[in-house]
Amino acid sequence: MAPDNAKRTPVKPTATKPRALVVAVAVLSVLIVVMTIAAAAFYAKYRTASDKNDAAVAAEGARREACLYAARLVSFDYRSLDTYFTRIADGASGDWKANFESSIAQTRDSLTASRSVASAGDVQCGLVEGDESSATVVIVAAQSIVSGDPPSAPSNSQVYMVAMMVNDGGKWFCDKLVTSLNGG
Repeated sequence: MAPDNAKRTPVKPTATKPRALVVAVAVLSVLIVVMTIAAAAFYAKYRTASDKNDAAVAAEGARREACLYAARLVSFDYRSLDTYFTRIADGASGDWKANFESSIAQTRDSLTASRSVASAGDVQCGLVEGDESSATVVIVAAQSIVSGDPPSAPSNSQVYMVAMMVNDGGKWFCDKLVTSLNGG
């Protein structure tokens, strides 16, 4: 036995504690990197899905507006054409608006001379493609027209259209329109 007053040599700590700490920090660092990558991938996937959903919702708004616009387009009364022309011009833009406005005088003369009154029936619309800024919509609108004095028997027909819609400030406008009425 060693005497009490003998010097004790300190026991050197084993290297396992610092090594374990280094391993734990390394594992934690790897986990943080993996979690960051997973979070970024999840965000990218969610954001892409959200963007697609936003585009689909916007395009559906364009489809609905195109249907409403088509119903207004095929409904008119020769006795209130100013209201009709305003309604159509208010929902138009671009080429379609320019073409429509340039034909107002001729359209007024024709509808007034024939004393035509038309109303929309069933209007069906399908989205071809679209996003938040533009959409292409195909439309089939039933139309009933009576003309003359005394009024003729109603003439029923289908009007086929392709509307190119544009979003301006959150409101959809018909920018181009090809119809069976204008020979397009």
